[in-house]
Amino acid sequence: MENRSERSSDESYDVVIVGGGPAGLTAGFLLAKNDLKVLLVDKSEFPRKKTCGGLLTHKNMMIIEKVFDRTAGELREKEMISEARYNYRMDYNGRKIRDFSLREPMYFTEREEYDDFFLKMAQEEGLDVYLREKVVDIQVETNTLETESGRSIQGNFIIGADGVNSTVRKKMKTTFDEKRWDRYVGVAIQGRFDKGCLDDLDHHVLDFGFLESGYGWIFPHKDHVKIGVGGLNKAGMRKFFNEFLEARNVEKSVKNVNGSSIPFGCYIPDPAFNNILLVGDAAGLMNPLTGEGIYYAHRSGELAASSIIKQIENGSVSAGDLYGRAIQKEIIPDFDRAMLVRKLFWSTKGRSQRALLDLFSPLLGKHMNMLIQKGTILNW
Repeated sequence: MENRSERSSDESYDVVIVGGGPAGLTAGFLLAKNDLKVLLVDKSEFPRKKTCGGLLTHKNMMIIEKVFDRTAGELREKEMISEARYNYRMDYNGRKIRDFSLREPMYFTEREEYDDFFLKMAQEEGLDVYLREKVVDIQVETNTLETESGRSIQGNFIIGADGVNSTVRKKMKTTFDEKRWDRYVGVAIQGRFDKGCLDDLDHHVLDFGFLESGYGWIFPHKDHVKIGVGGLNKAGMRKFFNEFLEARNVEKSVKNVNGSSIPFGCYIPDPAFNNILLVGDAAGLMNPLTGEGIYYAHRSGELAASSIIKQIENGSVSAGDLYGRAIQKEIIPDFDRAMLVRKLFWSTKGRSQRALLDLFSPLLGKHMNMLIQKGTILNW
């Protein structure tokens, strides 16, 4: 893939998007489809590796169908996603608590292929792309980005989709609780293992209680299994990862181990400043209870694109204001309630925590199904 698009040498755009994950690609696809001049800049070449379990919920598949007009069946034909899975298991520190069934299936994907697929779809709609181009500075007064190679790129709007360590967020002149952000930025470590490393792989596993402030997971894919841990135990996460493998009697036939920072409760309620909008992990939009991030990346990218289009069509409205209100209406209330549930669970320890899961697991399973598949716990 070329480092820069062949379409234009002009360094002025309607919208410049920094970051080519699901959030940036969703916004880029929709904006380009609406005939705007849009540039996406990413520091990496594609396809590129990402530390991600790759779990896609029903609501994630619905937004893909809505935005990109691609069904689960079509993505399976292209081998973009795995077979459907209708059950999962909840463990506590390696011991089974309960099996759960889902009304709608979950799927799994490889982020390298997933992101690259939607990048190509967005390019087909007219999205310009600079790859291997790192943004190092932003002049917020003029909406101008400076890149490591010396490019100066101006956009009427800027979308920060550049992850938890977002350069765009760090340069924005807006107020958010930086201490809260630092407190709730966690770490995830994940390994890719041979399929035979575990005997029972007919469902995926979420293990609570192994970490004091996080959880572990086992996600079986088509020809391998991903095992990982994530949470706020930043300093000792590699140690917890190794102990998690030992507790599962997993031989360390690991193909590769990757780690990254994750937004685990540091979501920003109003992630916009004038014509600069934050989406996905850059805005901390990962569910603080389940750890799901891909859906919220797609959804925030969709909301950002819609807000920009509305301002362009009607200059009397502000994209930043529209986007902030949409995030506060559609995402933040659920995240606030998820944080309350998380704090309740983490306030107990040891046997009390295990007893809490045993007692409430039947009810919890029903509401987790609603949260995971539909995206709401407003009726808890």
